[in-house]
Amino acid sequence: MPIDVKNAHLDLVTLNAHKIHGPKGVGALFIKHGIKLTPLHHGGGHEKGLRSGTENVPGIVGFAKAVEISDSKKIKEMAELRDYLIEEISKKFPNAVLNGPTGEKRLANNVNITFPESGEFLRDYLNSMGICVSKGSACSMIGLKSKTSHVLLAIGRTENQARNSIRFTLSRYTTAEEINLLLNTIRKT
Repeated sequence: MPIDVKNAHLDLVTLNAHKIHGPKGVGALFIKHGIKLTPLHHGGGHEKGLRSGTENVPGIVGFAKAVEISDSKKIKEMAELRDYLIEEISKKFPNAVLNGPTGEKRLANNVNITFPESGEFLRDYLNSMGICVSKGSACSMIGLKSKTSHVLLAIGRTENQARNSIRFTLSRYTTAEEINLLLNTIRKT
C-alpha cells in the first residue's frame, strides 16, 4: 500500500516485516523530523539514543528481501479475494456486519466481521477445523480472552458485537479455493 507521509500528515509510521511474509520481530519506524521520542530502554545509545542493544541484522536483511520480492500484482489479487469474501459473507449471512471501510480504504489482507451472537462460537469452531482466525481487531488480543477490543468499541460496536467479531487475514498465498472452503464451513456451522 503506497504511503505518502507528507500528504497524509503522518508523524510516525510502523511497518512490520511479518505482515509481508518477512521475519517476525523486526520492522521499521518512520519518525517525522522534529518529533521527539522518549526511549523505552536506556543504555548503549544506539539509533540516535532511541534504542539500546544489538541490531537484528538477519531480521533486517530478511525484511529488506521481503520488500524486494513483494509484488503489487499479488496485492491486487489479495484485495480481490478480500472483496469477494466480504461480498459473499454479506449475501449469505445478512446479519453479519463488516467492521471498517470497504475498497481502497481497507487493507488488502484484512476482513473483520461481526457475527451477532455467534462469533465466539464460530471462531472457536473454525480454529478447530484448521481455519485460523482471531477475535477482536489485532494479534495483541491473543491470551486476552476477557478483554474487548478497544478498536471495535471505538468504531461504535457494542461490547457484545466486539466479542462476536472475527478477523480473517489473507496472504499472498491465499487462494479462491480456500476462501470458498471458509465460506462453506461458515455456512455449515
